Amino acid sequence: MLSDRGIRQAIKEGTLSIEPFNPYPRDQKTPNLGTCSYNLHNQAFFRVKRRDKTWHDSITIAEVHREITETGIDKFISKKCAKYDGAFVPEQVYVSVSEERVRSELQIEVTTRSSAARKGIEVMPINLRRCEGAGDLVYSLIRTFHTTCETPESRSLCQLLINSEGEVLKFEEIENLLVQKKLRIKTDRYSSLEIPYHPIMSHIEPFGDRGVVLYLGRELKVYNGKPFHIDNDDLACFKIVELNEPFSCLANQFYLGHTDEEIKMPRNYAGMLRKVYGKFFPHDIHPRAPLIANGSEGHQVFEFLFPSPVALWYQMPISGLEILPLRPEPLRTYKGKYLGQQGAQTSLFHQEH
Repeated sequence: MLSDRGIRQAIKEGTLSIEPFNPYPRDQKTPNLGTCSYNLHNQAFFRVKRRDKTWHDSITIAEVHREITETGIDKFISKKCAKYDGAFVPEQVYVSVSEERVRSELQIEVTTRSSAARKGIEVMPINLRRCEGAGDLVYSLIRTFHTTCETPESRSLCQLLINSEGEVLKFEEIENLLVQKKLRIKTDRYSSLEIPYHPIMSHIEPFGDRGVVLYLGRELKVYNGKPFHIDNDDLACFKIVELNEPFSCLANQFYLGHTDEEIKMPRNYAGMLRKVYGKFFPHDIHPRAPLIANGSEGHQVFEFLFPSPVALWYQMPISGLEILPLRPEPLRTYKGKYLGQQGAQTSLFHQEH
């Protein structure tokens, strides 16, 4: 994955173009250029017109993707979309258009920013994978996980990652980082591996040959239905539940949870939370904001929404963690607002402006 230094080098060499490229805007406390990502801003949102009241949001997403493929994004917006009225609401799909034009000869991924995901917002890119030739605006679909969030059009909800599916460390390489204490994964849970006791590796569960299994922590935050505002604190919008016993989640209810593990990333590596199928994952848990920046430290937060009632319990498996080296040496490590976060930390978007 490209580091901040690598993103600058790629732009200088012409293999990547982001226009306008504004790493440190004066009107923001949070830089656009992260340690291994670049925040994209929205110039406009459009509300996708509903055909009838029976559409579920997941069905709508599939319908919208198909129609955009058939008609093209510009025609779809002009014919199938209406004016955005200032808030994202449940069971509604939106189209966003970026301020930036992006051109790249490298593999690109656009992911939801953590601050947006913690308000129940998910951003799904439509047209961006590898853009060669003229720079393209980035078009995305947006939905919420049955939350309401007032959001001005200029806010940054997603980020650009370069070569995020490239070189991934094998478990043996992750073990070396752990033993050398360059990577720290702290938990009191014991692994199922039958190995002689080791103060570090006896607490690490490998997932296949290139990842680590992460487990659910004890604190769960339950969304109470009060509307979010993208620039406001969210503490009044949740109640806290301690997972001292299995907890039954309601269908279509938004929850915030966190990993049991406290993770400290090395300077030269980033983490990606991956949705993984198999015996470890009894439910459809998808990391909405998967990036863990180099140098970050603390619990990792997950956003939950299930289509039917589901039981959650303390130290149940919820995700896989992959580790990717950053190329070249990063200029900085993460020093942002979530550094050292504990428990199911709510969004701190309001600290950005």
